[in-house]
Amino acid sequence: MKKLLFIIALPVFIISNTCAQSWCPAGAEWYFTAYRFYTPVKGYYKLSFKGNTIVDGQTYQMIESNFTGYNPMTGAGIHTTNQGYYLTREQNNVVYMGLDTLYNFNANVGDKWLRVRPGHGFSGIPSQCATSRRTVTVLDTGHSIINSVNLKWLKLSYEFQAVETLTNTASTSTTIAYQKIGDIFGRFDPSYCEAITQVTVITHNENPFGGFRCYKDDNFSTFQSPTYSLACDYTVTDIFENVFDKNNFIIAPNPSQSFINIYHPALKGKNINVKLFNLIGEMVDIQNYIQTTEQVNVDLNNLDKGVYFLNLELDNKTILQEKIIKE
Repeated sequence: MKKLLFIIALPVFIISNTCAQSWCPAGAEWYFTAYRFYTPVKGYYKLSFKGNTIVDGQTYQMIESNFTGYNPMTGAGIHTTNQGYYLTREQNNVVYMGLDTLYNFNANVGDKWLRVRPGHGFSGIPSQCATSRRTVTVLDTGHSIINSVNLKWLKLSYEFQAVETLTNTASTSTTIAYQKIGDIFGRFDPSYCEAITQVTVITHNENPFGGFRCYKDDNFSTFQSPTYSLACDYTVTDIFENVFDKNNFIIAPNPSQSFINIYHPALKGKNINVKLFNLIGEMVDIQNYIQTTEQVNVDLNNLDKGVYFLNLELDNKTILQEKIIKE
């Protein structure tokens, strides 16, 4: 995670610390799990409403993002670092991130809009994406009572394509978004930066966003994701120092059409878990091995073609994280 620069080159003036909309009221806070596959980032993001601001004549909410946890790229131990700001606004039940539609709560089944552009509406690293914006489709709608508040929800399908080749078709990821809260399973901003080729994969502004944990504001008690049960601000307290030297791993073939072999002399006799994640952080496969040799043979036959992240775990602690390609 890098120190971030503002990417919206327009006049900005902070004008207040309140907002009247359903989206981002006073005291609004979101919590998301933070992880990254290719470096052992572990912790959480806290996103907090900090005030209204004027950008090009429009009033936006400034939502500050702070990471707390372990990130070896920015120092030893547990620490908190500022990641920048999101700019969002709500108008007539439509939530915008920058100029792009984040959620349209007026939408009906079958309605569509284009995804938020990677890095757009965020004081993040300028996007290097070369791909077109893909579609968000409303699959279902409804209402739920949460904390005595009647909230509309949208079941959304996000289209993405992990690699830009003639032989790879777009895939979809499904989630649920609520008024006031947003996505209750995934990340705060569902933007996605795709690759031009299988070799050069660029992920959204390099931030290790994971799944939604919690939301609350001054008049809305804490709501937790159905898939999360720990404290909103839980972070690791025991960082596993990797005793396995990555230089001693042999990983081949990569890319592969069927199996990837992982060799390390210390794997023999160990109970190994292999977890495979797609590029938007969803776990798509888990494999368990009791090793009789020094080599793990990871089966890729059930995966679609594309780019994945592999976590190799020993005693529930990650000893290897690797980007792999299924051809």
